[in-house]
Amino acid sequence: MSRVRKKLWVVCGLSVLLVIGTTLAVWHQHIQHTNHLEADTIKAQVVENFTPSEPKDTVTKDVSFKNEGTTDVFVRVAYVETWEKKDKNNETMLLSNQLSGKDVATKNWTDSFSADWQDGGDGWFYYKYVLPAGGSTAKILNNVTFPDYMQEAYQNYGDADYSLYFKVEMLQASTGDATLNKDTVNQEASQTVFGKSADVDYKTNAVTWQ
Repeated sequence: MSRVRKKLWVVCGLSVLLVIGTTLAVWHQHIQHTNHLEADTIKAQVVENFTPSEPKDTVTKDVSFKNEGTTDVFVRVAYVETWEKKDKNNETMLLSNQLSGKDVATKNWTDSFSADWQDGGDGWFYYKYVLPAGGSTAKILNNVTFPDYMQEAYQNYGDADYSLYFKVEMLQASTGDATLNKDTVNQEASQTVFGKSADVDYKTNAVTWQ
């Protein structure tokens, strides 16, 4: 069997207007900047720990997100995974991410991901706190476990490419006393941009998404 090739990718979005900013190709340790809009006060960073190794068994890959901007922000994250391989005609074909209702590549999420992020039911996970300037989330992913490609059910995946994409979007949060009607400002801004209304507890910075 040819060597299995796997790729883990992280996509970081810098967003007041939902603009994707930085793409980090983890497997090849390459960073490509494709900024389409310069946002002076919002800057996101993907913080990752990745141990290069043979892309099989369990691969260490933990991911968190940092607000490198100068303003407090609301955060949401989405991820997409794909399995791709070439058919007999050298055409790219997509394989299913699941077999018998079980993920082919098992993403081993952290407890913090369950506790600190709310599933919006729209493909996005919403951070349950305002992320302050300079602040970081706890890591959300520990590693990814790949199947045993010698098993009959997974043999078709042995020469396929696996990609895991994370997209992060940040939106400025109004938390200071200088902002009049900040509850209304935050609710309307988050509803307009994210399609969800953010209710903030300013004592704890906790966010309830509706």
